[in-house]
Amino acid sequence: MDDILPDIQNDALLDGASYAERIEYFRKKSEVFYAQSDTFLLTGHNYSIKVSHDALSLKQGSTRGESTEPTLLYRGVHNIKQIVFLSTSGSISIAALRWCKSQSISLLMIDELGDLLYSIFPESSSSVKLRRLQYQAADKSGIIARELIRRKTIAQIDLLKTLPERERVGETITELVGKRIVFCDGLGRVLISSTCRLLEDGLAELSHMSKIGTIQALEGRLATRYWDAFIGLPIKWNPKDEKIVPPHWKEVTERGSTLSSGNTARRATNPFHAALNYMYTVTEHQLLGAIHVNGLDPACGFLHADSDSRLSLVFDLIEPLRAVVDARVYSFFKRETFSRGDFSTATDGRVMFNPELLRFLVASCKLDDPISGGIVSWFKEYLLEVM
Repeated sequence: MDDILPDIQNDALLDGASYAERIEYFRKKSEVFYAQSDTFLLTGHNYSIKVSHDALSLKQGSTRGESTEPTLLYRGVHNIKQIVFLSTSGSISIAALRWCKSQSISLLMIDELGDLLYSIFPESSSSVKLRRLQYQAADKSGIIARELIRRKTIAQIDLLKTLPERERVGETITELVGKRIVFCDGLGRVLISSTCRLLEDGLAELSHMSKIGTIQALEGRLATRYWDAFIGLPIKWNPKDEKIVPPHWKEVTERGSTLSSGNTARRATNPFHAALNYMYTVTEHQLLGAIHVNGLDPACGFLHADSDSRLSLVFDLIEPLRAVVDARVYSFFKRETFSRGDFSTATDGRVMFNPELLRFLVASCKLDDPISGGIVSWFKEYLLEVM
């Protein structure tokens, strides 16, 4: 247990034997993904990346006191495009950074909250002409933002249609979205089909909007209804562990976290939403790389306002992809039955992952590059069209 993060070592839910067992379970399940993946995932404590005899040496960190042999990448004969650090305990040499740059490998570091710490890409050329066009498109912000939210909402509706119809009894809800007022029946039953209709009505209302503020307000209302449809979806647990895990781990809860200012989704206290946070961050990294490749300015957005130190275009372009990520994480949670060794709580109550579960999650839910690259290519063409 010495290799478990200090702030979760005293977690009563974290059983050492179960933790070790689940490490092996997910490590074996991950092998098929790692053999075919263009992404190398590092986790555990004291991982290292260095150059040895002109090969890149990637050594996994320790997850339960074990020592592993490094993986060696040789120039020109590997398929790795990115290296993801899922732990902040490790080292990388200057020579390794130069090696990765020469092989066009990007680097991504995510902290224990699922937030982006570093996103490093080999230097790519920018298109001055395209960036100038991007800056001049400020007066088209409403049109561009509307199209982004239209695509996002359509993808959300498509995903909602795959969710099981179910009742949420005990609620009385009156919703006003657009021009439709939807009343629940006397039992307070809310069906997925009702949520889809609300979002479809939102699309109709969106088509008449051109101001960023009204588009953002509508998107916020629709997002609330969208996430409400997930509340109560079961998270499957091993029967013996289901009795002891916290009640808010047994099903999907609301998207916001009470641990975050403004009740945002950061510091998630529910496993499903914690997983989403990680996968959104991985997607942001992929989008940032595609934006660089296409010569665009990642700081110049349209739906999200310009702000120093914020990559507004990345946050713009992730919007149409969020439901795609949601679908992959939802499918992951439908497939898996979890055990007490898979998750633990930090001292503030946020969810922490077994490191091998986290590697398996990222490996199996990461979007293919043509998906993330495709939305950037679409945006570039759309920008030329509206201008």
